[in-house]
Amino acid sequence: MSPLSGQLREVKMDFPVPLIITLPQVYKGEAETLRILAESFPCRIHIRKPDTDEDTLRRFLDELCTHINRKQLSIHHRFNLFQTYRLGGFHTRIKEMALLPEKKDERRSIPCHSLEELDDASKTDADYVFLSPVFNSISKQGYMSKLEPGKIRKYLKEHKKEYRCKIVALGGIDRNNITSIKSLGFDGAALCGSVWEPQNGSIDSSKSVQNYKKIVSAWE
Repeated sequence: MSPLSGQLREVKMDFPVPLIITLPQVYKGEAETLRILAESFPCRIHIRKPDTDEDTLRRFLDELCTHINRKQLSIHHRFNLFQTYRLGGFHTRIKEMALLPEKKDERRSIPCHSLEELDDASKTDADYVFLSPVFNSISKQGYMSKLEPGKIRKYLKEHKKEYRCKIVALGGIDRNNITSIKSLGFDGAALCGSVWEPQNGSIDSSKSVQNYKKIVSAWE
């Protein structure tokens, strides 16, 4: 399959539903689950696969790009694959952002883990920024939040209007706490551990899709 096949229609930059982030490894049934989610919801999908070799990741992208609008897909840290597959977005660290070629029509995003980093990120050409972990991480056991909700709310109320980038909450978000994300002042939310149901190298597609649907219902 040619990496350049697929439609190129634009995906809006608002976040009507939460973003989805993949697990670090490739799982059997994962691409099919993402296809179902992408067909059912106007979601952005972040492909974060640090534990996956490039050949495996290419096969995964081949399968995704057969069925999913490439403009819905962002990839983390693999700029060569972003270019090859002409994906809709690229995610990298703030120090690496300045080393990238001039931005064209892609969406760029960066991670932040403190309010101080968020202030620095707002000065880049990122379209949106992840602030994490807002709550204790689900997918990364032991990764505890050091962000205080009161300070987040105060900071975003005072500073967000100055930013050209959107601020997206990440970390420990599920259907029980996602309603608080908007009240804190975030523009959107991103999900990982609360969606995926991995088991013995496979993804339980039905459960994962249902997990996402329930969170979307709470978000709306």
